[in-house]
Amino acid sequence: TLTAACNDLKKLEGVTVNADSKVIVYYRATLDADAVVGATGNPNTAYLEYNNNPYYDGKGKPEETGKTPTDTNIVFTYKTVINKVDENNKPLNGAKFTLEKFVKNESGESTYKNEKGNWVPKSTVETKPETIFTFSGLDDGYYRLTETAHPAGYNQISPIYFTVEATHDAESDAPKLTALSGNAENGEITFTADKEKGSLSTNVVNKSGSTLPTTGGMGTT
Repeated sequence: TLTAACNDLKKLEGVTVNADSKVIVYYRATLDADAVVGATGNPNTAYLEYNNNPYYDGKGKPEETGKTPTDTNIVFTYKTVINKVDENNKPLNGAKFTLEKFVKNESGESTYKNEKGNWVPKSTVETKPETIFTFSGLDDGYYRLTETAHPAGYNQISPIYFTVEATHDAESDAPKLTALSGNAENGEITFTADKEKGSLSTNVVNKSGSTLPTTGGMGTT
């Protein structure tokens, strides 16, 4: 619970309080590791209490205080599930991944295409026997999935760029997640969305065999 209090608005330096004044409180909260992933979301509620009597000392009649309606804001978070498979869609061991989110510069003018801005690491996943890699705690935005280690005998894939897109009825008194999708910009991947679970699942394929040389190369790898 976060409580912010001001005992006497009229004493604030540089502030003039009258019948037309509005009091607005801004707060920012960050989801932690216990955040609920998916359509249930993580609700925050807030309200303001105030007194109608400028001389009220907190010990008088209850009717001398007022309270605004409670406002609810729900923060949603999502996860991406990567299934590492071979060209026959069979589970494949030996991969490592890093997922990064693109964050625009302070100017806000940068675009995804020219990659001006910053790539912020969201998570690095080491090799797992079950070949399933889960990145949780994602929000809307543009991401880069990099295969930092590939299975022996298979070709390493190029970084995959994709966008997490979600819509919700933000103006509602009880906001709900209305849609969730993952849209790949490159690579042979297709996301399957589960809005209720907040998950975007896809197969990432490594192919075996030789890699052809570029023009002018000195032979096959």
